[in-house]
Amino acid sequence: MKTCTRFPRKDRGFSLFVAMIILILLNLLMLMMVRTAIMQDTMTGNTREKGRALQAAQNAMAYAEWWLRQSSSSSGNCNDGRLAQPAICDQAVRLTPLDKTPDKSPLSTWVEYQPSSDPKYWQTGKEGGQDVFYRNPGFHIQYLQTASGGKSNYYQITAFGYGGNQQTVAVTQSLYAMSLSSGGTTVTNLGEP
Repeated sequence: MKTCTRFPRKDRGFSLFVAMIILILLNLLMLMMVRTAIMQDTMTGNTREKGRALQAAQNAMAYAEWWLRQSSSSSGNCNDGRLAQPAICDQAVRLTPLDKTPDKSPLSTWVEYQPSSDPKYWQTGKEGGQDVFYRNPGFHIQYLQTASGGKSNYYQITAFGYGGNQQTVAVTQSLYAMSLSSGGTTVTNLGEP
């Protein structure tokens, strides 16, 4: 003769209910972990692209400083837009809002700088990518004033660079003093304005 064990009515389904609650909590925990991992991956990518944009801007700044050391041209009025060759401008550069126009620059007046003509080291393209920059960096050199005594001229260089897309842009500025002496030209970086 078989005997059946009967559970009291209040215990029926309680184990199933507890198991379902634990399963739901584990699923929620797993979803939060996946979301956190995706967010960290996105933040890492954004940080990398911002670093690439800053590197491109610093390359343009270094070239502009080199050009300033070599230049014997005087300052002049520069029209807004892209300049065909480096120049020392009288007017201040204005930051412009970025929009969907591909040729828009963060600076009102700029000279485009090509860091390297070798595609192995420098590639640009609107589609972006791991080793592709959105566009070439650029810079603007502004004459500020001549120091008392006329021995030094002061300049401000503003440079920009892009990472892999239009949203990752970095703009840097630095002040320079150019001392003219019989020993040659000395350019001193005075730091950020």
